[in-house]
This record gives sequence, structure tokens and C-alpha cells, in this order.
Amino acid sequence: MMVGMTSAMMGEALVFAERGGAARDTILDVMGESAIASPLIGYKLEAMRQRDFSATFSAKQMAKDFDLLLAAARGTNTPLPLAAFVSQVWSSMIANGAGEEDFLAYVKTMETLSSMTPKE
Repeated sequence: MMVGMTSAMMGEALVFAERGGAARDTILDVMGESAIASPLIGYKLEAMRQRDFSATFSAKQMAKDFDLLLAAARGTNTPLPLAAFVSQVWSSMIANGAGEEDFLAYVKTMETLSSMTPKE
């Protein structure tokens, strides 16, 4: 859940900052060197810089894991509203043909929702 939620936060923050005029590399530098940095972010920074969405863990796999965690949460009567929302984005990625891409392709879905043309 934390890996999926982190990728969602990264994707949304990146699109928001770029739409506001910040440079992608600057945003990624901040993500990798500030208080929000984590091993996961460090591991994925170069792929994000290169827009390389070759799967190390696919969106389809992430969707399956989110389905499992949401089912477990229902079994314990634990609401997970953020996870449920992010799960819907994984479903959207699969429906739009990005299910085999890396889970960080979440950023592409956010770009589409924002009518943003990605800068290569």
C-alpha cells in the first residue's frame, strides 16, 4: 500500500509542479534530496527522469495488490478511502492499455487527466 501510495503522490506532485512551471529535473531533485526522500524514490528517480516505464512491478500487479488489501480491509471493517481512490487509478491505467507498464506510469495518467503534454 505504501509503495502504491508513494507512486501516486509522486505522479500527482510532478504533474502539479510541472503545470505550475517548474522543471521536471528540479522537481525530481527535490524529491530525491529533501525530507520526502525515501529508498523507493531514490530507486525510481532515474527512471522518472528518463520516462522509462519498463515494468519492475507493473500497474496490473499493483492493482491486484490493492484489490487484496482492500478486501482485507473490508474483512476487518477498516476504511481505506485513499487506497480505494488510488486503486481506481490502477484500474484506469489497465483499461487504457498501461497495465503492463511500471506502476510509476501513474504519472502518465495524471498528465492525461490534466490535459498535459509531457515534456521529454
